[in-house]
Amino acid sequence: MSDGIHAFDIHTNADWQRLGWTAENRPTVSVNRNLVPEHFQHLIPYVERWGINCDVMRGDYFEKQSRTDIDQFYHAVLPHWEALNAWVDAPPRTQAKLDFTLMLKAWSEALPPPSPEEMSARHRASAQAREARRQSWRQTAHQPLDDRNI
Repeated sequence: MSDGIHAFDIHTNADWQRLGWTAENRPTVSVNRNLVPEHFQHLIPYVERWGINCDVMRGDYFEKQSRTDIDQFYHAVLPHWEALNAWVDAPPRTQAKLDFTLMLKAWSEALPPPSPEEMSARHRASAQAREARRQSWRQTAHQPLDDRNI
């Protein structure tokens, strides 16, 4: 290629997107309803929208969606997560199961950001763990080496 990018070299996402690996160029997914259990069929629109097999294209797609759309997708799939995993893991393998697997991969990347309360709790736990390590170090720092469990 004239721009110095070769298909089997290591590239950044921006390089791949310059080569056309974008959300707009993602393959169209069309799920055969006959291969999907009735209790999962309401999720087919999510599979067809979010089931993108390329990490670069999927990342680009996520960047172009609103947080509201991503959260709605996440919460729509959440109650079915365990049952979906059991179904896609069970034989026989079908294209529908592969498509649902790709949607589940996207779903795992759609985890909403933690709430301010969750972030505060994480910070407190981290600070407590740091302080516990400091206390432990202070207690062992003045012991002879033979008494330390090194």
